Amino acid sequence: MDSIALDALPGDFPQQVPIPKFQLGDRVQWQPQPSQDFGTITGLQYAPASQLKMWAWKYVIWLDRYSPSRAWVMSDTAWESDLELLITTTCHQGSLEKDRS
Repeated sequence: MDSIALDALPGDFPQQVPIPKFQLGDRVQWQPQPSQDFGTITGLQYAPASQLKMWAWKYVIWLDRYSPSRAWVMSDTAWESDLELLITTTCHQGSLEKDRS
């Protein structure tokens, strides 16, 4: 992997671009925690990730009003490997449901 050029599009672009793990509108949180920030995916781009030595999906996240960093920033970016779906549980008619919204 050390020989992958990150200053040009991958040779197999776009045929071999992996499908993004997250879609517009998905609610996500950073992982592993310490940041505890969370929000909604509002944009994505396929970009060179020097720390991964490969191209990867990078997301724009509109922070939730209760996200800790929202006090000083409205949105942030994160690499796909730094995010996970935000799963909330709600009690509805006596059962627990997973709510992605």
